[in-house]
Order: sequence, then C-alpha cells, then structure tokens
Amino acid sequence: MIDLGTLIVIGAIFGIIGGVAHQYIDSEQPNTSKDISRGVAIGLVAGLIVALTHTSADIGTIMLEALLAGLSGDFIVLNAIRRRRKKLR
Repeated sequence: MIDLGTLIVIGAIFGIIGGVAHQYIDSEQPNTSKDISRGVAIGLVAGLIVALTHTSADIGTIMLEALLAGLSGDFIVLNAIRRRRKKLR
C-alpha cells in the first residue's frame, strides 16, 4: 500500500495536468496566464479530493481519476463562468 503523502502528490500532479490540458483542448479559450492558473487551481483541488477519498485504490486508478477530475472540474467551472458572462450581457 502506498503512503498518504505519495497519494496526495500523485493526485495533485495528475489533477493539475488534467486542468491545464482542458485549457489547451478548449478552442474558445485564449490560454492567457489567468486561464492557465485557473486550470492549475481547479486541477489541484480535484486531484487532492481524489487522492484523499480513494486512499485504498491502486496507483493507476488514482492517476486516471485525478486526471479525469482535473479535466471535468475545469470544464464545469468554465461553463459556469461562460453562462454567467452571457447573463450579464
């Protein structure tokens, strides 16, 4: 079994990769430093949540779930921001 510190680091790294990857995949984003920072922050939080809630899972599962959590977390937040901007117009 992997210790909790290693799980947290792995979850954080793969969550960040997922959040930043979504910023580059999304063609509507200009990829400014603000957008990339948001992807990093959301991915970090998503990866940490995965790592802390799945402590008994194997390393491959943690990596995959953290990556997907970072991708989907950034997607959800970005869509909420877009909806809010449309309402304010």
